[in-house]
Amino acid sequence: MLKPSARRQWLRPRLKLREIPKEAFKYCESLKAVTIPEGVKRIGFCAFEGCKSLSKVSLPYGLEEIDEYAFNDCRSLSELTIPETVTSIGMYGAFERCTSLERILFPPNVNNIGAYYIFSISYLHGAEKGKPYHKNTIGFGSFDNCNKLTEFTVPDGVETIDLAFHGCINLEHLYLPASVRRMNDRFEDSPKLTIHAPAGSYAEQFAKENKIPFAKEE
Repeated sequence: MLKPSARRQWLRPRLKLREIPKEAFKYCESLKAVTIPEGVKRIGFCAFEGCKSLSKVSLPYGLEEIDEYAFNDCRSLSELTIPETVTSIGMYGAFERCTSLERILFPPNVNNIGAYYIFSISYLHGAEKGKPYHKNTIGFGSFDNCNKLTEFTVPDGVETIDLAFHGCINLEHLYLPASVRRMNDRFEDSPKLTIHAPAGSYAEQFAKENKIPFAKEE
């Protein structure tokens, strides 16, 4: 962990940083806003863990990786936009215990998003263009207990949804592409759910077999 005097230096653009080191700002509880400078490719392990006052984070175009627990326990962070250049988010806990996080926008070209804890956020109600931790799959436990999640759009190209939405009690609208060919979820915890998908798709058949309301999408 960096000393307080050193921490102030890390985010100066003139330093041409390539990485925010692990634990660099860990437990900086008075830190309220951060703009990561252009040129940074990676945010390290636990870099902002425990920054409980951190409410605004700006991530640069060109960022490629967010490591495990990078923003763990950032309880004031309510919204985050992940640049389209990011291709990897750590296997465990990148946004665990971000209890104010309501919306996270991430690009469709992410190749690796951890199966557990990335979105184990009870307060999340909006997620867009999320791609899975494994190519063409939304993995087991990806959105467990996101009890403010009301709708989700699965990106085109995803083929499998593997028990990803357990405990999503307020999930009302799930938009599925024709590419989906397999679903292990039964959505027993989502009594308000309507599945939206093209007519004649696997998703329509799945909805009928599991007595879930279905709405045709073009």
